[in-house]
Amino acid sequence: APDLTLSALRTGAALAALLLVACTVARVRGIRRLAWAMAISAGFQGAYGALVLLSGYDRIWHVPKRYFLDCATGTFVNRGHFAVYVAACLAPATALALSFEAPAVRVGKRLAYWFGPRGGRNMLLRILVLLGASGLLLSFSRHGTFLGLAALAWVWFRSRPRSGRFRFVVPVLLLVLAAIPLLRFDPGRLVQRYSRTVENLTHEAGRLTAWSDSLEIVRDYPVAGTGLGTFSHVYPSYRSPEIRKFFDHLHNDLLQWIVETGFLGLLLLLPLAFRTGQRTLAAAIGRYGGGAIGFGAGLIVITMYSMFDFPFHLPAIAALAAILAGALLG
Repeated sequence: APDLTLSALRTGAALAALLLVACTVARVRGIRRLAWAMAISAGFQGAYGALVLLSGYDRIWHVPKRYFLDCATGTFVNRGHFAVYVAACLAPATALALSFEAPAVRVGKRLAYWFGPRGGRNMLLRILVLLGASGLLLSFSRHGTFLGLAALAWVWFRSRPRSGRFRFVVPVLLLVLAAIPLLRFDPGRLVQRYSRTVENLTHEAGRLTAWSDSLEIVRDYPVAGTGLGTFSHVYPSYRSPEIRKFFDHLHNDLLQWIVETGFLGLLLLLPLAFRTGQRTLAAAIGRYGGGAIGFGAGLIVITMYSMFDFPFHLPAIAALAAILAGALLG
């Protein structure tokens, strides 16, 4: 399938360019503007997803919405992809919001601050975070919601190590505010979906079986793989009889990379993955300052999600990952 391989190579080249540009931008200009862009994106996606869901206008722009009609998906088709994109954007946005401190002055001056230019900007940033968090909860995505809330909690507690009793009170109040749109629906739906996680993983979706089948492909094409973008063409010849669904992706990006590029591709990937992983973990624990914590947490969200889905094969999420990685490397 040379056309698919060429398409994958073009996409890969574009992602590499984005990574290098983000690296230069972060090195020269810092990461605050990138964090602002992600805050705006998360706020827009959350607000758009909530409006489409709550209004009953089942269209994404002008295209009829055919899937996940009872969930917020923003401008995405799949609720999980929407949730992980918003979660990865919310982490840097939250870290940026926490970096802005209101002055410790009398109540009157503090009110003047919040209604002034700097205070208004900070208030806008917090509103964008709340809109994104509301969309995340309305996605009813198990994995996306869990990873998103975990990332936000990590950013909060790493950025605010000594905030006393407000360390727990404030995030709970913000979560309650973000969850208000859920009252329009049955909040127990998300709990029910979590209770069926293992069943869906092993029976309905068949991902574990597909992963096992893919090892047979690796055994037959160990050195250079089957070729970039060819998984959907190769897998039907190895598919187990109990698999009834069409797998265009393996739902495990690292394993699919090995299937398509072999151990040669893995060796090429390891240096970049090692260096990026090193920077990401260091950023997440706060070694590069409060703002970088959000970038590290956002990239970790996408990476963990890629273990059971294919976010690196979705241009929007792959581009976001490249920008996060480039910012950390820069």
